[in-house]
Amino acid sequence: GDQIHLGRDPEIGVIVLFMDYTCNLIIYIYTTSKSLWSSKTHGLGFDCWALMQEDGNLVVYGSLGSSFWSSFT
Repeated sequence: GDQIHLGRDPEIGVIVLFMDYTCNLIIYIYTTSKSLWSSKTHGLGFDCWALMQEDGNLVVYGSLGSSFWSSFT
């Protein structure tokens, strides 16, 4: 697969990881708002956050502390 590095890419621009208000974790190009990847978790919770665990697993949690998406790494 392709590698995506957060920060500035000289060909693409600024790349951002963002949790939107619908609890969807998104990687997108800041200058164009073009989405490169999404966790597809919109509408599954509220007041969500993402946590990179010590084992490298990225997890999205809802307001009650329950997880509803994981990278399974």
